[in-house]
Amino acid sequence: MSEEQEPAYIRRRQERERKGLEARTQMLERRKYWVELITGLGIWATVIVTLLAVMDTHQSSEKQLGALQKQIGVARSSSRALLRQDQRPLLQPLPYTADKISLTSGQPIVMPITVKNIGKTPAQQIEILTTVEILKANEEPHILGNFAGEILRAGIIFPNGEQTIPVGWGTNDNGPKVVLLTPQQLKDVAAGQIYFALYIHINYVDVFGVKHWSKFCQEFSPVLPIPHRECAFANSVDTNIETDEERLADRVTADPQ
Repeated sequence: MSEEQEPAYIRRRQERERKGLEARTQMLERRKYWVELITGLGIWATVIVTLLAVMDTHQSSEKQLGALQKQIGVARSSSRALLRQDQRPLLQPLPYTADKISLTSGQPIVMPITVKNIGKTPAQQIEILTTVEILKANEEPHILGNFAGEILRAGIIFPNGEQTIPVGWGTNDNGPKVVLLTPQQLKDVAAGQIYFALYIHINYVDVFGVKHWSKFCQEFSPVLPIPHRECAFANSVDTNIETDEERLADRVTADPQ
């Protein structure tokens, strides 16, 4: 039987089946498209979330690393400070006694002073500024005045080592020069009309390159009650633990602007 001879109802049924199959196929294609789209979006969402988590973890790790490095830096600086404070040299002028003072009319006033390193490491590049001042009985020492006496230099003083310095009285009016003790001044000293004050300022460097200083003042009179407050309170030492370069680096780190 030819197609033209098939009953009309059979052709209509076949047509409905063909259209139904096409509709189902189109529906399946659309469903497949949406499934693939949603799956793809889900994969991208997972990737993005993973990337964000990785970035957050990386940032947290960087912050933790930065905090750890800062703590290590603080610990290193503290250890360095403790080491240098414990191992530093310390130059101390030893107090002189009256028998060491040379007071002779027509001669310069000479007060030998001994500088001793009571620290644990050598003191280097030593510069010692010294002077003797003659003052009236009611006059305070001029601690902040010019050092009119000598500037002495020494290469190095090892731990427990000493160096004796003959300190003389001078003036700085027209350049450093020695001043001689007059007969009247010699009488005034014995009568308590005048007294002498010895000033010493020592600059030196330790083995770490840190600069240090010591200040010393001592008075002498055979009859006057001494020392004066200004002289007693002038005795001091530094507390430096950093080189100039380290101090500058710390300042830059604290204030990067």
